[in-house]
Order: sequence, then structure tokens, then C-alpha cells
Amino acid sequence: MSVLLGSFPKELVFTTFDKIQGRDIFFTSILGSRMFQTQNEFSDVDTYAFVIPTWDDLYHSIVFTKDINQESLIEGIKVYDIRRLYELLFKSNIIHLSVLFSNKIKVNIKFKDEFQQLYDMREEIAKMNLRILFDTSFKITNHRKNKNKFKGREIILRHTGIIISFSKENITFNDAIDSLDVTYLRRIKEGVISEDEAEKDIKNALLNMEEIRELYLTLPNTETSDTLKFILNNLVRKNIIKNLK
Repeated sequence: MSVLLGSFPKELVFTTFDKIQGRDIFFTSILGSRMFQTQNEFSDVDTYAFVIPTWDDLYHSIVFTKDINQESLIEGIKVYDIRRLYELLFKSNIIHLSVLFSNKIKVNIKFKDEFQQLYDMREEIAKMNLRILFDTSFKITNHRKNKNKFKGREIILRHTGIIISFSKENITFNDAIDSLDVTYLRRIKEGVISEDEAEKDIKNALLNMEEIRELYLTLPNTETSDTLKFILNNLVRKNIIKNLK
């Protein structure tokens, strides 16, 4: 089943999955340029996959992670134990938050209800740790700026654009993603926009971020954090009990 979500073309698919080394997949998300529609024919497919730990994982204190490279598909898959998902979302990096806002998410139909719980609270999750969201975005943009590449400039303007839009009243994180000027970002990435013009836009964006910094100086929302942790821990518990029967 597919559902189109929002003005930025999004597809949520409930499907079946093969296991990854004996672990059930919870869901996968495509991120990077393909999520933001700035890809070209040579762009990688950046996929995040989240798996549910087994009883042996818990018993031996194993937190499974794996990078899978499929060169024929230009695809790189980062696999994480869902216990890491809590950490990634709480750190409020735009890249990690995007796993719940991707334009292509595939969900294991066995865990449809649990994913729906996460999906329904994704805006609360995006606001869960605003101070860290701002700080990590600011650090990433400055790091990319020093790389002096058009691809880096596109990522800077993508991140700053989301942060600036998200600071506005009644704008959701999803709205902030939708507000990105994809055509302009693609022209930046392809080098169509002059270096001077791109640098001018980056300078203005960073100045705008400095002006809105105080709007992000809030304490973490512990209620959202606790709910997120409960949903993920409960999913692990239920799946292990089911598999032990």
C-alpha cells in the first residue's frame, strides 16, 4: 500500500522484508540528494535501515550496525539497531530526523502500528531537542563551507533553509522541507549558479541563522523523549517474545 503525503512528493509503503543477518527490518528511508530531489544520474542512493535486535543481541549486549555497499545499484545502506534510532533522533541532526520525513519510506507491514505511532509524532520528535538541532546544523554548514565545493554549498543552503523556515510561526518541519527551492539547489549543485552568487547566499543564510538562534534555545522535551523510548523498547520486547514462542 502506498500513501502520498504532503506537497513535497512523499511515498510511504507498507511491505514485507527479508531479514538482515537474522534481524527483522523495522523500516528503511532514502535520504540525501534523492530525498531532496537534487540528484543526478551519478548520485548515490543513501538508504538507512533500522533493524530489531534479537534475543542474542540483548543477551550479549550487541548493538548491530553495518554498512552495505551495492555497487551495481550505486546504493549504500547504513543499518542500525533501532535502539540507536532513539539516540540519532534525540541528537536532532537534520540528516537523522529526515528518516521520518523522507520522500520514500518502506515499512515492514508486521510493524505497521508501531511505525504509525512514530510517524504520528514525528513533528514532536523534530522539536524534541531544538537547541541541539540548531547547533549541529550550524556546525555542519560551517564544516561544509570549508570544503569549498558546489555540492557542499547545496547542502549548506539545504540545511540553513530548513532551520530558517522551521523557526517561523506555524511552520512544521515537514513544511520547512517542502519550502526548499529544489530547482535553485540543483543549479547550485551543478555549478550553474556562479561561485560568487552562491557564496553571497550562504553568507546571508548564516547571518539569518545567527539572528534566529535564540528561538532554538529551549530545553529538551522529556515527555516526547520518554514516549519515543517507550515505543522503541516496547517494539523490541514484543518482537522478542513473539519470536521465542
